[in-house]
Amino acid sequence: MSKRIALALALAIAPLSSWAAQFVEGTHYTVVSQGPATEKPTIKEFFSLYCHNCETMEKRYLPLIKPGLDKSIDFQQGHVNWKQDHINTEVALSLAVMQEMGVADKVKKPMFDALIVPHNHGPGEHHENEDKVKNRDDIKAVFTAAGVDVADYDKIAESTQVKKKIMTWMLEQQKFQIQSVPTFIVNDKYMINMGSIQTLGQLTDLMNWLATQK
Repeated sequence: MSKRIALALALAIAPLSSWAAQFVEGTHYTVVSQGPATEKPTIKEFFSLYCHNCETMEKRYLPLIKPGLDKSIDFQQGHVNWKQDHINTEVALSLAVMQEMGVADKVKKPMFDALIVPHNHGPGEHHENEDKVKNRDDIKAVFTAAGVDVADYDKIAESTQVKKKIMTWMLEQQKFQIQSVPTFIVNDKYMINMGSIQTLGQLTDLMNWLATQK
């Protein structure tokens, strides 16, 4: 059994209960910034709408994790853009537009479905769907199919606020040295080492504990 499958099974069946083990720097988390922590406890998930593991996190695990987070924590999401070509930039932009329109919960799942398709090599394997989404019009079609009015899409996408958000994500991607997704950064200082996580309960407890650290 591969480590990825074993982890998925453990996460799927583990109860959301307190984790007794002590969290250790370098094992469970890494300090990625020597700067000040955010004033408000903050967790930011960096992910990609092209990523199958991110899709699994979004659809299966976050609905179990979020209810266990302290109510003071601000949970945010940002999109990585390693290729920085036209379509990858447009896809990242689509997340920012969703967030500005307040429809992210409605459109993220259809976007995952549009960008990731089953692989022919075996059940459960996925790859990027390079044919279905090629440009902004294709992205708008996904929004429309999800019941979202796209009349103001271009205006929002070109707004100063959205452009600033996209630039912030790119700078944070570099600052925190995001090399895989999904990645969780807590208080702009701590990166959770997902390879050390054994259960959803442990992950939730680690998030809550790191959120108290400055």
